[in-house]
Amino acid sequence: MKIIISFLTLISTILANDFTIPATIQAKEPRTISSQMMGHIKALHVKVGDSVKKGQILYEIDSNQMDSNRLQVELSIAQAKLSKQMHQNQLSLAKRNLARHERLLVKDMVAKADVEGMRLEVENLESLIKISDKQISQAQSQLKAINNQYEYLKIKAPIGGMITKKWIGEG
Repeated sequence: MKIIISFLTLISTILANDFTIPATIQAKEPRTISSQMMGHIKALHVKVGDSVKKGQILYEIDSNQMDSNRLQVELSIAQAKLSKQMHQNQLSLAKRNLARHERLLVKDMVAKADVEGMRLEVENLESLIKISDKQISQAQSQLKAINNQYEYLKIKAPIGGMITKKWIGEG
């Protein structure tokens, strides 16, 4: 009976204390992860030993350069829209003046050269409006591309697993 009590005491002592077993973790499917965008690391969300799920954000790259590019493109869009509006206003006025001068030309009250000059002005303004439309469209495409690039600043885990090595840090 004394032996059984000693044995149970020994078992309870072993189970009650923490003990360390040396081990090595080896990746089943090792992956090296990098980003398509260069820049400073703004935030690092994992450390060695962390378990991660597929799609989890591992780290984020600073977006200052892209923010600046986006502001420039947004300014280009605003300028092109303003330019288009100004040309539309000028076109409206030029068309009214052309109509007046064409009525006066019928009565031989203005020179034919003046009316032809006004027709060219109308054509030029219509062309400038088309150019403004293309500038707006191009700048909007650039803005869309920049906005899509923001996703590349968030580096995500391609598969679930455990972080075994880390060669980067914030900054």
